[in-house]
Amino acid sequence: LITPVLVALVAGIIAVFVLPKEYKSESTIGVAAPTLSPEILKGVSSLDATERQRAISQHLLGNAVLERVVREEQIDPTKPTEEVAAWLRKRISPFVPTPIGVSSRAGDRGVDTIVLGVTLNDRDATQRIANRLADVFVEENSKRNTERAENTVEVLSSQLRASQERLTQIEDQLRAKKERYMGRLPDQVDANLQTANGLRNQLESISTQLSMESNQLLLLETQLEQM
Repeated sequence: LITPVLVALVAGIIAVFVLPKEYKSESTIGVAAPTLSPEILKGVSSLDATERQRAISQHLLGNAVLERVVREEQIDPTKPTEEVAAWLRKRISPFVPTPIGVSSRAGDRGVDTIVLGVTLNDRDATQRIANRLADVFVEENSKRNTERAENTVEVLSSQLRASQERLTQIEDQLRAKKERYMGRLPDQVDANLQTANGLRNQLESISTQLSMESNQLLLLETQLEQM
């Protein structure tokens, strides 16, 4: 029992002095949940919390971010940038304490966090690259959000124009229907009844006058025959 423990202890001490040291530096980034309802943007695809988390991880480990970090930090300039970026991608471990968009506190839709971990052999380089990675990621993500916001404005503008055109077409159709069925519309029932009552009264008045004129005509004919 004692021999394996001593062997493991000696092997561990030897490994500490023989194996290269590795340093890990972490940067914490705040991620705000979207505030615009997806119901408003029916023409824009919306992501749920899991898809948004996956998209952020893919963007963080993408070539645009890593190659920019490699160029700005001048990591191994003797090798191609793509090769160094692929090597750096293996040394990065993003970690999300809570799913993005789901706060640790119930009912809280505030800012969530994502932790970027970088593991290298150089202490100073590890901290510097971790900070640079966070800065570049935030800048690139801001550019993407700006482009997405511009696309959103374009989508909303196109939806507004389409709605206005549709509303104009409906108004034209409604105007044509009113002109075609003038006098037979539901909102003209009262006016039509009043008009009918007026015409009925006029008919009765004319009938009375006609009867009086007929009586007078008979009277004149009678007088004429007598003369």
